[in-house]
Amino acid sequence: MTEPWQCLAIIGNDRKPKTVFNSNVFGNFITPILQFNVPKLDFKYLWEKGVPSMAITKELVIKNMGPLATTINLKID
Repeated sequence: MTEPWQCLAIIGNDRKPKTVFNSNVFGNFITPILQFNVPKLDFKYLWEKGVPSMAITKELVIKNMGPLATTINLKID
């Protein structure tokens, strides 16, 4: 990706900015590659009168397969 950048300056009482320099900023962007041990997690809870509820858990392993360090945040409703 390349983007043109321009540095402008207003000197003294000038009203119109003057170009100090023009440059092109460029970079290579890498999309994070995450590998999950399962493609989907499903949970099903059936309520029964007089039966106390218990926690339902499943393990989810997430592995970073990309060349850069990756940080993720999970929000579970």
